[in-house]
Amino acid sequence: MTGVPSSGHRRQATLCPKRKNPTKAVSLLLAFFWLSINGHAPLAQTLNCDSDFVRFLGVAIEVLPTGSNDADNIECALREASRLDSRLVTLRASSYRVERPISVVNFRGNIEGVTRASTTIEFAERSFDCAVYDSSRFDFSGSFVVDTANGLTFEQGVPGVRFLTMRAGRPCSSGNAFGMIAFRPSSGDCDQRTFFALVDRIDFEGSATSNQLIESVSATSTAAPPCSLPPTGTLKVNQSTFTDIFSALGVSMVGGAQVDVNFNTFTNLVIPIQIANANQNTTIVGNTFDMGSEGIQGVQGAISIGTFPGVSSPAMNRTVIHANTFFDRGTTTLGAFFVGHSARGTRQDSSFVITQNIFDMRGPAESVAVVILETNSGVIQNNSFRGNADVGIILGREDGSNATVADWSIVGNDFTGFNSRDSDMFFGPGTTGNVFGPNQTSSITGRGNNVFP
Repeated sequence: MTGVPSSGHRRQATLCPKRKNPTKAVSLLLAFFWLSINGHAPLAQTLNCDSDFVRFLGVAIEVLPTGSNDADNIECALREASRLDSRLVTLRASSYRVERPISVVNFRGNIEGVTRASTTIEFAERSFDCAVYDSSRFDFSGSFVVDTANGLTFEQGVPGVRFLTMRAGRPCSSGNAFGMIAFRPSSGDCDQRTFFALVDRIDFEGSATSNQLIESVSATSTAAPPCSLPPTGTLKVNQSTFTDIFSALGVSMVGGAQVDVNFNTFTNLVIPIQIANANQNTTIVGNTFDMGSEGIQGVQGAISIGTFPGVSSPAMNRTVIHANTFFDRGTTTLGAFFVGHSARGTRQDSSFVITQNIFDMRGPAESVAVVILETNSGVIQNNSFRGNADVGIILGREDGSNATVADWSIVGNDFTGFNSRDSDMFFGPGTTGNVFGPNQTSSITGRGNNVFP
């Protein structure tokens, strides 16, 4: 092998005590060590990409911007990385234009830019044949855009997307539902439903004037026919921003999947986070939700967790909503920041821990901070309620239901800066055995059969 001494040369080197420059030998040893732990040398591989804009760069596959449609090159780089088990696809400090859907199976690595301020993926205007959105699904039961064209789809694997901006204004040439990133089970093997996905320091930007329903991140099974089972695994969304889009995250995972949504900023969204038909552990920690000039735009809420009519949800979800800040500064007259369950006629067994959040209601009076319907067992503790609203917390059952709602502990919350038109705490019909602690508020409606100090 070129550059590797023969065994005879190695013996001669051993017998020569005056060797003065070990640098080259040390470098070779380090190189062989690197190869031994990584299993292959990316520089020696051949890429099956028909483009000079996709190339190996060190241990990564680099995609260069073309100034036109970069979809083919990005997709080829991801697929070759999957084939060669290369763990990094890099984009330059530039803008990349994408005019068609990109998809890859079993990618196990990161695609990343230089910084989110310098690397941008633009989903081109009127370039995607989006599925027609059925508006009848958008009602009190919650809106979860299931039939979307997706800009970037990962099936299975361990995919990560990091350090860039994704932007979409009016991407649909037909229909009006578009997703920027989708994580899915395998479309070819229904038994392959696991992925471990990361979204890290991405700026998702839409258009405030667009009437298209743009979703930034989804993790469901609906875009992977003929398989109908939801995925399992993990999804982590970290230190990202979501601005001027319909929905930030739509998640439907099972098998006790772990979903972490931490230290992000959501601005001018209709439904920032929606969890539906799921069986997962979810942590939503340290985020800022600013509903912007429009304010809360519906009873679905900033965080909506529930099922849909006719859909059977798995038995249990566990959700921790901790140390977030929720702002409502808009003009909307009806809405809620958090809806614990939002599907009529179906019951979901969920466990909620809602602690140390700030609910700052600076919009109109007819809004609610927290709504919990048809759900037993949870804790609402040490939250701060500020501003003006119709109600601070609603706990009860849905209209027409005979179910009981029990086993909630509502303690240590601060309503001193909160002006409610109706009441700070509202217990609806069917509430029983819930504990409401002392020194929280003097404004309570519909006490039901609950425990008070």
